[in-house]
Amino acid sequence: MIDEGERKTSVRLGAHRVDIRFTPPRQFGSMLLYLTGSKEFNIRLREIAIAKGLRLNEYGLEDRKAGGLREFPDEESIFAFLGMDQVPPEIREDRGEIALAQAHRLPPLVTADDIRGDLHVHTADTDGNLTLPSWPRQALPGGTGTCWSRTTPPPWGSPMAWTRNVLRPRVGRSSR
Repeated sequence: MIDEGERKTSVRLGAHRVDIRFTPPRQFGSMLLYLTGSKEFNIRLREIAIAKGLRLNEYGLEDRKAGGLREFPDEESIFAFLGMDQVPPEIREDRGEIALAQAHRLPPLVTADDIRGDLHVHTADTDGNLTLPSWPRQALPGGTGTCWSRTTPPPWGSPMAWTRNVLRPRVGRSSR
């Protein structure tokens, strides 16, 4: 135990510090938003709140003049209150996504169904589990929508290349 308080506890797990936050359900959205995204994203979101006379923190949006705290049980409600679409956590970087959310023009994120191929595949020749002959059957299973897949040899000086070329030499391997 590093710190212990009413709203936060910090513990050490190995070499890592882990902060545990406690929040009532009515403030969960505010806490979740506060703890996700890059520093730049969070600063920009706070600037948007300030421009509207509000102060954004982990508990909600505080009216800077009247002083009341508006709490949010989910992130969608905070974004909607600020007049924008919800920005998915995966792209909270302040690299244009906030302006797109304000204009209600955020593109959809890539999903597993959108992936049509895989270029970076490891086989048992390096540090993967599948042998090269079994790999195409496993890499392109029916019904996944995968159109193509390609395995590439590791860079010559990498530990994986050393494993492949020194520990498991192949007949007819060309020298470099």
